[in-house]
Amino acid sequence: MTLTDVLLFVLLPYIAVGQLLPALLWRARREGALAEPAEGAPLSSERKAFASSALAAGAIVIGLLHLVPLLAPPVFRAALARPAGVLLIELIGFAGGLVFLSGAVLLTVRRARGPATLATSIELAACAALVCAALAGVACALSARWGSAWYARAVVPYLYSLLRLQPDTTALAALGFWPRAHLVCGFVALGLLPFTTLPRQLRAPLRLARPPATEVAR
Repeated sequence: MTLTDVLLFVLLPYIAVGQLLPALLWRARREGALAEPAEGAPLSSERKAFASSALAAGAIVIGLLHLVPLLAPPVFRAALARPAGVLLIELIGFAGGLVFLSGAVLLTVRRARGPATLATSIELAACAALVCAALAGVACALSARWGSAWYARAVVPYLYSLLRLQPDTTALAALGFWPRAHLVCGFVALGLLPFTTLPRQLRAPLRLARPPATEVAR
């Protein structure tokens, strides 16, 4: 295990995940007191709704495809046992990645057009990390095909080793640049997530779908 592996694939994930829950709780308690990132050139309501919806829908699809192999390995192995299952997983993952990437790009452009403040800079850094992670994921799908198979074979054992507090990056050595970049950018985005409005952006489609409150006539 090289020093680079220790920094990027051992220390970084532990720092990102270790501060996630405390930072989210702190953010929830200080929601009204925190400075909001400055808005750039306003998007139309349709584009704003599309950006939030694409980000949320893509996050759900990609999140499920990353979590199912960890939480239900037999189910995932059964899907991989059939060529049609592998193809379906690859197509769903590729489509979900493109949808997520489109939402992340729109949000990044929106933040980049705003005046420079600390809140905006943190939000922009997190959005850039998300865009890089999504781009790396799409590049994985195009250059390292059948990502569902090598994810289950190489990345899942690595993640299990982190959960056991016995980190082992050996399985990652066989992966190319894009899968490793996808992991690093994902960890960076996860670490910055609590200090941004991205959780609120992900909840936006639920607020849009909620019917407006109507006053009861007396």
